[in-house]
Amino acid sequence: MRHGVQRDHKLTDVLLWAVEIGRVDMSLETYTLSTHPALPHIRHLEQVMHIFGYLKAHPKTQVGV
Repeated sequence: MRHGVQRDHKLTDVLLWAVEIGRVDMSLETYTLSTHPALPHIRHLEQVMHIFGYLKAHPKTQVGV
């Protein structure tokens, strides 16, 4: 696995974990990104970073609680 692919996979895993602990507000986007782990594109990384930006801007969002 290439270094960049491994990094992208780890970032996506962090987002999947966040969804599992209750951040369902970003589940669709996260699951969509996780369907392409073997050959991510630069656009995928941009979207992952966008989701992390959303988390930073909305740190205490609790949907469905």
